[in-house]
Amino acid sequence: MTMPFRCPARDRRLPQIRNELVGDRPQGRIVQLQEFKPENELEIAIVNAKQGVRPVADLMGLIARSNLFISSKGEVQSDWSGLDPLLFEKDGHPFVAVFSALSRPGLHSRMAEYVLQMNGREFFLRMPESYGVILNPGYVSQLIIPPTGVSEFRKDLKGGK
Repeated sequence: MTMPFRCPARDRRLPQIRNELVGDRPQGRIVQLQEFKPENELEIAIVNAKQGVRPVADLMGLIARSNLFISSKGEVQSDWSGLDPLLFEKDGHPFVAVFSALSRPGLHSRMAEYVLQMNGREFFLRMPESYGVILNPGYVSQLIIPPTGVSEFRKDLKGGK
């Protein structure tokens, strides 16, 4: 089941992520990433995987079972109309902005004020070819999954893993 949300107005701040993911920032400018204090089981797993104490395969399984929050520039209807995901570019490929907690998309609410809640498995199975995913863009514990990684993950999900 998917659930649309609107980012609270109090969270209206400029996005703060590395310049290689933001097309409207001057080249060569690096912006400090936001601190990341885990708010749920998935976020604890992200931190543990980045520290090397949890296998990445285990993290990916948890991502598939968890609710993810997808930023959208348009209000999403029950038939998916209006979905206009927040995209970043890296190495010539689009990356969809996805978050691991409802509180996280507020960092980018000036660029995309709506949020769609979706199961991770369903989200990755719907991902178009050649798109990557950036989980928690703008935070210290962001994860960048390139299009090849997304494609492999989709194959695993289709295979029942």
